Amino acid sequence: MDNYNQPFLFAKDRVLSFKFYVYLYALLATLNSVLAGYDIGVMSGAVLFIKDDLDLNEVQEEVLVGSLNLVSAIGCLIAGRVADMIGRRKTMAVAALISLLGTVQMTLAPSFSMLLTGRLLTGIGVGISLTIAPLYISEVSPAEIRGRMVSLPEVFVNIGILLGYLANYLLSTSPINWRLMLGFGCIPAVLLLSSLIVLPESPRWLVLQNRTREAESVLSKICRDREEALFTLSEMIITAKAQTDELSCSEAGATDIKQALTNNAHFQSNQKLKNDGSGVWLQLLCPTPNVRKLLIIALSLQFFQQASGIDALV
Repeated sequence: MDNYNQPFLFAKDRVLSFKFYVYLYALLATLNSVLAGYDIGVMSGAVLFIKDDLDLNEVQEEVLVGSLNLVSAIGCLIAGRVADMIGRRKTMAVAALISLLGTVQMTLAPSFSMLLTGRLLTGIGVGISLTIAPLYISEVSPAEIRGRMVSLPEVFVNIGILLGYLANYLLSTSPINWRLMLGFGCIPAVLLLSSLIVLPESPRWLVLQNRTREAESVLSKICRDREEALFTLSEMIITAKAQTDELSCSEAGATDIKQALTNNAHFQSNQKLKNDGSGVWLQLLCPTPNVRKLLIIALSLQFFQQASGIDALV
């Protein structure tokens, strides 16, 4: 039988549950969150030694600590566009690489200017990490456990902060150990870069790039069975505002995909949407009552989290 017509090959003796791959991919993606949390937490202790070793004044100390939040906002703003251009997987690699370069520079910095430059680089990496990790996890997680999985980055940010505090405590025996405190931040970045061998690309992004065959391959690991995988793929195509006649009949399983789209109850009402994303911005700027409720809840959560002053406390 031609394997081209069998894109979803589920082995009969498959022992590992599909959830294994979902948890594996999610945990690997959260390494960026560990790095972000570590950078936030470790500076609170390291700066006590840095200010004496590099003879920083109070303003320089404040700028060094507070600059991370400022530039991480820039990283958050560019993360979405970068992820759409080069993919979620490569964006995670970019975030890890930027954070790694910034951490190395801070560790070896002989002066305040070099230290601040490294801190700014790290901040951009942190901003990208905090955006791309939940996005990637949401796109590789089944609906039934998606909420649970998307909460993992926030959990691991706090684990990273705790690890930063722990490094401060264990290395506080010598004033020059602040370089080691910062240097340990390289470990999550290196682990994430290494894990890219295992991490697949987001199936939703692959669909957006009309690479449905590759999306099928990823879905074959994170869906329970062939029927669910086909339905999930059809949902992604609908979300991507794709037309049935845009699918190449030469692609693996094209007939099955078209049938899944035809059977999808929501397809007919969504197939005329545009591909430029303008509908998304319109919903945000002029939201419907249901979307308005979601926006109020989401924005209120973010506002009160910051208004509580928790970042300053950390």
